[in-house]
Amino acid sequence: MPVYKLERRIKAHPELVWDIISDVAGLAKVAPHISKVEILEGEGEGVGLKRRVYDRRGDSWIEECIAWEDGKSYTMRVDTSHYPFTFSSMEFTWSVEAGERNTTIIRTRYEYQYRYGLLGRIRDRFRFRKRFRETCTELMDNWVRRIHAREWIYEVTVENILKHKGFDIISVRPETTVIETANLLRKNRIGSVLALTEDGEIAGVVSERDIVTGLSEVGPEILDEPVTEIMTSNVLVCHPDDNMEQILACMTDRRVRHLPVVDHGKLVGIISIGDVVKTRIQELEVESDALKSFISGREWLERYKRFGPTARPEES
Repeated sequence: MPVYKLERRIKAHPELVWDIISDVAGLAKVAPHISKVEILEGEGEGVGLKRRVYDRRGDSWIEECIAWEDGKSYTMRVDTSHYPFTFSSMEFTWSVEAGERNTTIIRTRYEYQYRYGLLGRIRDRFRFRKRFRETCTELMDNWVRRIHAREWIYEVTVENILKHKGFDIISVRPETTVIETANLLRKNRIGSVLALTEDGEIAGVVSERDIVTGLSEVGPEILDEPVTEIMTSNVLVCHPDDNMEQILACMTDRRVRHLPVVDHGKLVGIISIGDVVKTRIQELEVESDALKSFISGREWLERYKRFGPTARPEES
């Protein structure tokens, strides 16, 4: 029986990697040829689970889980009656293994049997094999990209962002007028400001949206009123050890763009959605520079092997 295997070592937590590759209902998010997945039997995961998988042409087939070792591996058997590749049988196993130096190894193993005997072998050799392997490789690549994105939101915390952004807090008093607050927002080019009491306690938060809403509902006279008339008193807060998964979920679900940071009951800073995006962009730039350096070094090594000590790195 022909076997095709792939392996990839990445720097990520095994638990996170398993969470990504064991998402049996979310295959369409990463598989390049899959458009939709329906769970037919079984709850979530485990032996006996069945799913119907649809490709991008509208064809579908059924896959059944025949082996499951939580946190490590699972095997699916494919009903190849309507499978897009000419196999008479097909099973695949996807697994994760903790490696050295905080790495995780992803392994995929595909076992299949040709349909139509010798003719099937010929069709596989000259038509289907390349497409099948390209599909499997693209699936692996998409997993890795998804894992790297998720790894970032697990690793980066509010404290990491504050260390780069700073702990300065721009605030107003509750009795500050709306027009004074608007001028403060404009001067500092920010979208939100905290209203703090004399004791440094959070009384509320005032945003550009609050000011616009006040003008719409009350009129220009609201500008001379204290911010207590328009501010949001029930303020959501976060903590230094919260990671970006928690922060982004809060900002998205509660539709807020700014979160005060409270540590043991004391206000220590504030972060915004802009801070999160900026941090992510910086992370991607570092990864890009490292990749460029790696490629440049590899190209120089190849030239050195061919031309000897006279080889020089190309200037970008």
